[in-house]
Amino acid sequence: MENGFVDLLAKAKSNLADNGDGRRIYEKFVKPAIVTRDIVGAHYAISSVFESYPNEARLYAFTFKQEERQMFTSGAARLAIGRARVTFEITRSSDILTYGVLYMGSHNLNCWVHLNGQSSAHGPLVEESRAAFERADFSEIIRLMDRHFGPNHYSLKSLFRDEQRKVLNQILAATREEIQTAFKLIADRHSPLLRVLADLNAPTLSGLRMTVESVLNSEIRAQFLGERLDREQVRSLLAECNATKINVEREVLAYACKLHFDRLGERLLGKPADVENLKQFVEEAKVIHDLPFEVNLWKPQNVYFEVSHGFRPEMTRRSKQGDAEAKPWESLFAELGQVLGFSANLGFDETPTVLPKAANPPEPALAAAS
Repeated sequence: MENGFVDLLAKAKSNLADNGDGRRIYEKFVKPAIVTRDIVGAHYAISSVFESYPNEARLYAFTFKQEERQMFTSGAARLAIGRARVTFEITRSSDILTYGVLYMGSHNLNCWVHLNGQSSAHGPLVEESRAAFERADFSEIIRLMDRHFGPNHYSLKSLFRDEQRKVLNQILAATREEIQTAFKLIADRHSPLLRVLADLNAPTLSGLRMTVESVLNSEIRAQFLGERLDREQVRSLLAECNATKINVEREVLAYACKLHFDRLGERLLGKPADVENLKQFVEEAKVIHDLPFEVNLWKPQNVYFEVSHGFRPEMTRRSKQGDAEAKPWESLFAELGQVLGFSANLGFDETPTVLPKAANPPEPALAAAS
């Protein structure tokens, strides 16, 4: 049936030259997206190496019930061998899935699956594979798996796209950290040389400049993405950029800074009476005037206006009644307003009002830390 259907598709020519005809589109886009028990079993087996599944888990239209599983680890390397019953929920038909996954670190992964294999061969496979894994004899494990499952195997490409991105992010996180550590070591050792070259208006080493630029911008970005911002550290990093004539990633850092103050604004709106939160907001907002780029403050400004009209009258009333916490709150709140660009004489109504939500302007994508 499929052959006849594909022959019909071949007669339909695509209006895109690269796609050719319907047959090529079917084979390129549709067929790889077809989910069989083997493919969903490989997805389950591979993803189980990077995250834990309960004894019974649902993946799309399939349910997996774990019957047996062995996991061995050594450093970054992992070996998982198991059996699970996989049920197609539409027809309620089920099979026994036997799988083996060998992860050797980074992107190096091999997976084997078999449906309704002999259970008597499973125990010896586990023991032989465990012994080979303890010797770090990965080539022997691959030979054992090929002999037991056959030569067909799966890789990270076999993961469904959403899970593939998640696993790749885990893998890249370690790689990114390793690169950043190496860059940081080089930058710490050779940044003074860049200062001297900049002072002499002499040509710089492009590789060193790129490394230092990556480190300084990443460290500034990390300040904005963290829970607390160290203003002095940000000023020091910006001064280093200026002294070494390093380019500041203005759009990326401005967006990261915006996200930081958006979070502080949401925290103020959620707990407007919290003096410590308000104090942190005031101290960290002062960094805005140190930055060599503009920051979109529409959200914290809207929050400030809303709190000014909705909560500030209550604090003023409490202050007049001698409340010990209200007076410092009023002082901090007024200081925050000046930092955010409000007039010191900003008035407010005694009746609480709510500021209409402003439209969110388009924002640049925040680059991943390198």
